[in-house]
Amino acid sequence: MKQKPSSRRKRSSAKSVLRLMGALEEATVEEARANFETNVIGTFSVVQAALPLMRTQKSGHILAVSSVGGLVAFPLGGIYQATKFAVEGMIQTLAQEVAGFGIKVTLIEPGPFATNFMADTSLKQTKPIAAYDQVREQLSKMLTPEMFGDPNATSAALLKVVDADQSPLHVIFGPLLPMVKQVYETRIHSWEQWKEVSRAAFGR
Repeated sequence: MKQKPSSRRKRSSAKSVLRLMGALEEATVEEARANFETNVIGTFSVVQAALPLMRTQKSGHILAVSSVGGLVAFPLGGIYQATKFAVEGMIQTLAQEVAGFGIKVTLIEPGPFATNFMADTSLKQTKPIAAYDQVREQLSKMLTPEMFGDPNATSAALLKVVDADQSPLHVIFGPLLPMVKQVYETRIHSWEQWKEVSRAAFGR
C-alpha cells in the first residue's frame, strides 16, 4: 500500500561517511575500529532508534546508505568495504525481521559521486608502505572524472524508490550493474566448479 507523501518524515536515513583507504597491511587496528564505529555501529544506532516508533505506527521506510563497495571488492578499500559488506548483511537481516510490522527497508548502493568522496573530510589515508605504490598508481589511473556521478540527480531517484508501491531491498545508484553482474557470475561459476568439494566438506 502506497504511503502518503507526509509519511516521508517518518522515514530514517542511515548514512555512513567515513572512508579508510589503504592496503590492509597498512591499516592500524585503531583506524579499522574507527571506520567500523562510524559506518556499522553508526548505522545500527540510527536504525535501532527509529524502530520502536515504526513498529508502533506499523509503517515506515528505512533507507540505509551502503555502497557498490559492499557488493564487490576493490584494492586499497578493504576496511571501508568490510564496513559496507557488514551494513549489507545487517540491513538484509533487518528487512526479514521487520517485514511483518509494515516497515520497508532499502539498501542504497551508490557508486562514486562528485561530492566530498575524495576530500579529507570523509577520506582517511593509511600510512603508506612503498611495496603497495604500484597498486595505488593503478587505482589512481582508474579514478577518472567521468566515473563520478552528479549528486543532484540522486534526489529524484531516491524519491522514486520511496514512493514505489514495492520498494526494492537493493538499488544501485550509478551505471555499475554490468560490473556487479560480472563479479557475481564469476563467483557463482567458482562455486559450481567446487561444488563436489563443498558437498564433501559437509560430511554426508
